Parts: sequence; C-alpha cells; structure tokens
Amino acid sequence: MKNLKEWLSWVKAKSRRFKILFALALLLVLGGLAFGFFGKQKKSVEYQTTAVVRGELIVSVTASGAVSSVNSAAISTRASGVVKEVYFQDGDEVTIGETIALIELDREGQQAYNQALSSYQSAQNSLKTAENRYYALKSAMFNKWESYRNLATSDKYENADGTAVTAERETETEFITAEADWLGAEAEYKNQENLVNSAKTALSSSWLSLEQASSTIVAPISGKISGLSLQAGTVLASTVSTSSSNNTTTTNKVASVITSAKPLVTINLTEIDISKVSVGDRATVTLDAFSEQTFTGKVQSIDKVGTVSSGVTAYPVVIALDLDNKKILPNMSASATILTDRRSNVLLIPASAVTTENEVSTVKILKDKQLLTKTVSLGLANDTQVEIRSGLLEGEAVITSVSNGVSTSSNTSSPFSITNRGMGGAMGGGPR
Repeated sequence: MKNLKEWLSWVKAKSRRFKILFALALLLVLGGLAFGFFGKQKKSVEYQTTAVVRGELIVSVTASGAVSSVNSAAISTRASGVVKEVYFQDGDEVTIGETIALIELDREGQQAYNQALSSYQSAQNSLKTAENRYYALKSAMFNKWESYRNLATSDKYENADGTAVTAERETETEFITAEADWLGAEAEYKNQENLVNSAKTALSSSWLSLEQASSTIVAPISGKISGLSLQAGTVLASTVSTSSSNNTTTTNKVASVITSAKPLVTINLTEIDISKVSVGDRATVTLDAFSEQTFTGKVQSIDKVGTVSSGVTAYPVVIALDLDNKKILPNMSASATILTDRRSNVLLIPASAVTTENEVSTVKILKDKQLLTKTVSLGLANDTQVEIRSGLLEGEAVITSVSNGVSTSSNTSSPFSITNRGMGGAMGGGPR
C-alpha cells in the first residue's frame, strides 16, 4: 500500500502532458486485456439448412457463337467498268442464272475478259483432244479384245465341251501376247477416260471464270436479293494483287441471295462440354439483337475434330432453329443453351451440401437438433443441384453452410461443397 501511495505521488508530481499520455497508455493496456479475454468467447454455431425436395433436374451446357451464313450466297463479279443497267432491286426474288446487272467494261475489264475467254477456248480444245483420243483408244481396246477372244475360244485353246485348255494357255506366247495387248489397251482406255473427266472439270472452271469477268452479273442461286446497292453509273474498280507467281484479280461482292432455309447458329464448345452433347439434343437460343425473345432448335451437327487457337481447343456445334424468322440475319451474335439430360420426380439437394472424399459422398443433416452425417448415393448433377438416389428422405433438412456468429475471427463458409473429383463422380453417376 505504501508503495502504491508513493507511486501515485510520483505520478501526481509529473506534468499534465505526462499524465495524459500515461492515462492513454493505461487504457490501451486494459483494453487489450479485455479484448483478449472476451474475444475468445464465441457465440454458438448456427447452421443454414435446406429441405430435400422432389422435382425435375435439368442438365445443360451454354456457349456463345453467331448465326451462320449458310443460307445465302454472294453475288460477285471480277469485271471492272461502269454499271449500265440494273434489272432487280433489293428484296426482289431472283432465279439462278438470271441477269442482275449489265456492265460496260473499261480497258482493264476488257483485257481480263479476253484472258478469261482465251482460257475457256483453250479448255474447250483440250477437252476435244482428250475426247478424240478417248474414242480412238476405245476402238483399239475392242479390237484387242476381239483378237484375244477369238484366240481364246479357238479349237487350239478350248476343248470340245467348251472348257479351256489352261495348261497350254499359260505357256503359249501367242496367247499370252494377245491377252497382254487387250489388258494394256483396256488400261490405257480407262486412263484416258479419267483425263476426259478432268478436262470437263477444267472447262467448267474456266467457264465460271469467264462468267465472272464478263459484262453480265448473274444470280448464283435462287432466292431473295439482299444488300444490292448498284445503280446506273456505279463504277466497279478492278483490284489486282501481284505475287511472285501470278496476278490475282479481287472479286467484288455486289449483293447476296438469301434462300428460304431456316437459320443456323454455330457455337463453340469446350473440350469439357463437347462430350456431353449429342446430335438431336434440344436447345434454346437468344440473340443480342432480340434480347427479349427466345428461339428453340436442335443440334444438327457436331465437329469433333475442333480447332486450336492460342492453345485453346474449340468444337463447333451447329443448331438448326425450329422456325424461320426473316429478321434473323447472318453473323448476328447468339448464345445457346443445349439440354443434355433431364430427370423428373427425383430427390434434389443443393450441390453445396455434398462433400466427397475417396469416392464416398456424405451430407450433414439436423435431426432433433442433433448433427448427423449420412452417406448418400448420387445421380445426375448440374451446377447447382444434385440428384439423391439413396440415403435421404424427402423433407429432411440438409446443412448447406455453417455460421460461427460474431467473434474475433468470424467465419461463414460452406464446408460441404463437392470437390472436383466429387463433382465428376456426381456427373457420371447417372446414365444418360
């Protein structure tokens, strides 16, 4: 007590500033001690629960893409010059081969046309030459065949009953030579037949090039014209790119022809999702241009080869829409959700309530205020829900998260979430 009085007298003798600092230091020490004592006192653990329900589980994959342009073809020309006549307007129906417009060729356009015409005429001559040789070889083949047949059916190489004298055939030079002449003539004839077909293909290609370089622009397919902005007096310029091998004239697109085919949407799936999708799966599609509308369709094709860009593999999937809509245009941005599986009248719980270790899945439940652990068998699963095949009853309360209340280190977590391996087991648990 005497020491305390002496200590207080010592403090009292100090300056006012010292007393203030001393009081603050004392408060900090006492506050720290109180915090250390009371901070360790935690409130009781609280559990957030969800009841096991019976319902429908839908599994789907979602990806983005665009409307394909497979229901349209470009109206193009390599000709250069001034448009003299335009016979159709934008939105008109046109038939394949119909003349869209007429061009007065400039000097470069005329030169390009003459070169295309020369190539076409050369292809015609090559085809005629190939056909003439084809007919000659055909005649020679039949002559060789006739000689071989007469020799093979003569008395020398055929018995009275019509059977062949095989042993003599295989040794007689006369017979062997006749057979070889016929087989050689046949092989040469068949080879020339292939050359004729190749010449026909070259002629067709040169005709298309001539058509592209001509003063007439024609419709490539039948359908409705879209994007036609040509008018009399429009100048079509020729653009030529030069390389070390040849000069290439750029094709000018003047419009498109759209058919009545239903729109197609192409999306790219990841290597994780591609194995879940099958041809015929139903899908819903939304377009950025019509955000308030949802279109339905089904998977028409799946490219399982895929493409790799910057180390990422994408697998194109084509979805055919159920209904045609003239407002849907090629290259519009789209998002699609593909339904890969569906289960009805099954028990469902949140995925966050399940924990899986060593291929054993468990959940924690509250029963009569007691915390119990149950082993469950999982079926189908999506991103948020899991099908329970056995281990739980409808209406039971499963724990989805734990709250420790307010403390020095408060914590709210979901310790029962499925691990990566566990989710894979859930996804694979149910048959498709």
